[in-house]
Amino acid sequence: MGENEKDKLQPTSKDWIHTLTKAGLSAIPVVGGPAAELFSAIIIPPLSKRRDEWIESIAEGLKQLQDKYAGFNIEDLQQNETFITTAMHATQAAIRNHQKEKKEALRNAVLNSALPNDPDGDIQLIFIQLVDSITPWHLRILKHINDSSRGLEYTDDTGSLNQHGPSRAIPQSIVSAFPELKAYRLLSAQVLEDLDARGLTSTKLIKYDERAKRSYFRTVATDLAREFICFVTSPLDEAKTGKEEDSGRKFIKLVFDTLVSMWGEEGKHIESKALFTRLWDQQVEIPDYAMHNALKYLKEQGCIRGAGYIGRQAVRQHGAMTITWVNPGCIV
Repeated sequence: MGENEKDKLQPTSKDWIHTLTKAGLSAIPVVGGPAAELFSAIIIPPLSKRRDEWIESIAEGLKQLQDKYAGFNIEDLQQNETFITTAMHATQAAIRNHQKEKKEALRNAVLNSALPNDPDGDIQLIFIQLVDSITPWHLRILKHINDSSRGLEYTDDTGSLNQHGPSRAIPQSIVSAFPELKAYRLLSAQVLEDLDARGLTSTKLIKYDERAKRSYFRTVATDLAREFICFVTSPLDEAKTGKEEDSGRKFIKLVFDTLVSMWGEEGKHIESKALFTRLWDQQVEIPDYAMHNALKYLKEQGCIRGAGYIGRQAVRQHGAMTITWVNPGCIV
């Protein structure tokens, strides 16, 4: 048998993803007789459409990962038990859901599971179940809280002192970011309570004004939330947020000026994590990938030298680079 014939017999990524989705559909219970016919006529066609779209999106995503990352081989995933389990659970959840944001989060989870250095297998399943059980509003609001470097501060004017947070007070920044929620304050409050209950956010009383009977609260994203958001964020569009929002000259100059200052203090090498901490202490808001893009630009311009290292979370947060030289005379 020639090589071409052998290649034709090799299962493709789409083939074994199709096997996973068939298993997901087979888990749907049916009964016999007319009820089964009615169920099949109404439910099965749209589920089959969801299955086919899911197969296409995962197969295409895996191909892009193979093109993007050296050493990544789709065929190796057949021996990756954690990935298979995560893909199976995500597939069943994806077929059950129609919301675009949830399906994208599930797809991103599968693609991230295919890469090394991802969360423990049990954590991955918890995150998949989390996506399946929450609403798109939970995802939007959680990401909004996570993107707010100092968290969300808000007040409760009900007059009661509640150490665990107000039940109906909504941070103004959420209303500003999502004006459509202004008429659904109870929905917003419920989402915030859910996020706190699931350990994704932490709400604490920071001040109580006895005279005004007013409580001041701060809600911040937890480490678990940051890990969750990382897991459900696409590994294929890494630089999108930083490039579009924070790779401007002003931010790059701030990064460079801080590097020059630190270089004068240390003079040997600077870890991007230490640079991130310095900027954070200066209350600089640093969205995902902003540091990565700034350091990449400075290196391309010959203003710094450095070596990057592997770690998606590190790349996303602070750029994952050891800076080994800084040119203080570089014009940025």
